[in-house]
Amino acid sequence: MNTDVVMDVCQSLLGKAGVPVGWLDINGHFVYVNQAMAAILEYSPIGCLSLSLADIDVNFTREAFLLRWETLKRNDTAQKDESVFKTNSGRLMPTEITSHYFRAGQNEYLAVFIRDISVRKQAEEAFLESEARLKLILDELPGYIWTTDKNLVYTHFAGSAAILWRENNADILGRTPRSSAGIKAHRRALKGFPSTYEYESPVGRTTYLVRTKPLQDRYNEIIGVLGLSVDIGKIKEMENQLKNSQQKLRNIATAYVKAQDEEREWIALEIHDRVVQSLTAISHQTQRLMPFTSKDGRTLLEELSGGVKDILHETRTIMTELYPTTLERYGLIKLISWDLNSIAEVIGCETDLKNNLLHDPHGTVQSTLYRIAHEALLNIKKHAVGANKVEVQIKEWRGWIKLEIIDDGPGFNTRKDTAWGHGGLDSMRRRAEIIGGTFNISGRPGAGTKIVVRLPIMPVSVGIK
Repeated sequence: MNTDVVMDVCQSLLGKAGVPVGWLDINGHFVYVNQAMAAILEYSPIGCLSLSLADIDVNFTREAFLLRWETLKRNDTAQKDESVFKTNSGRLMPTEITSHYFRAGQNEYLAVFIRDISVRKQAEEAFLESEARLKLILDELPGYIWTTDKNLVYTHFAGSAAILWRENNADILGRTPRSSAGIKAHRRALKGFPSTYEYESPVGRTTYLVRTKPLQDRYNEIIGVLGLSVDIGKIKEMENQLKNSQQKLRNIATAYVKAQDEEREWIALEIHDRVVQSLTAISHQTQRLMPFTSKDGRTLLEELSGGVKDILHETRTIMTELYPTTLERYGLIKLISWDLNSIAEVIGCETDLKNNLLHDPHGTVQSTLYRIAHEALLNIKKHAVGANKVEVQIKEWRGWIKLEIIDDGPGFNTRKDTAWGHGGLDSMRRRAEIIGGTFNISGRPGAGTKIVVRLPIMPVSVGIK
């Protein structure tokens, strides 16, 4: 077949093909372009024939073009290259060029197929930028991230922790984990189980929180271990400082409670010495005057004596409120039993006291238990009129004492109402918290009220002076 006919047929077939195609002579001039090539270069097909590769390829050099020509002519293979083409509008277009040498009669050409790879290049640049940013983050990470293979050999290692070990990250590759906890966690990960543990670094004198998990391929097969370690030394230091501060606050609060109890005791003794004894003397004197007065006088003296006795009773009640010396004399359970008997007399309800304490609580704990129980039972006496039963339970369990006070009275919304008064509830809560305990109250209208107090058998601070 005539060469010109073959060329015409090829150009006809390529003319409307979707792939940009052009033919170049040995000088790099276009001798043919199809419509797709003209469109991507933003020229007309005729306009393209006035161009050479040097006009559109910003990286073009004559030497490189001739070398490509000779290489393709000699090897009779296709060659792929990447460059940047400049379109008619001035737009720079990253381009992939596939070149192939061919002859048509006595003429030699390079057939070039081009592809716009702008999107791919943008994705590659974004990936490289993300990779660089990730590397920067990992290099500054207060810890390190790594992978190991199934033999627990480090295959990747990044992070600033290696600086503390006075080593480069690359020097760690090929080694295995050092600590027994690390080896154990890696072996668990190879079995499919993630682990979290703390590691005390002997070099940097800090603590790391370490997390290991299985490293899987795309078929979900475990191929190694992925690990992340973060320096939590400063956090641990802050936690210790916070614990010390909390302990100091508890110490101060415990000392305050002790001083308050001592002051209450002093006031109670002062009332006894100055008021109760004087009232008792007045009561005795009125009794001695009885035989020497008239009938009307005796009536007045009896009224006076009755009033003095009432005052004495109220004064002794105040003394007990200030400092229950009877707590030391009769003990916690006896006093709570008396409070329950008083409620039974006033409300007319059934009461029940269950106690399984194995040992007498520490003095501060015992005092706190009684004051909370006394305050709660006093509130029941005032506000739970109509209750059918009031129950107190005291249990000892694993170093804690649990006090429960339950009534089936009218109840109230413990979140909104103030039927018991915020002051009393806050006082009970503070007393429990001061010695390391907890206080909770629950209830609702028509369903009674329940108080649960948990106190340590030994207070958080003892021996405070």
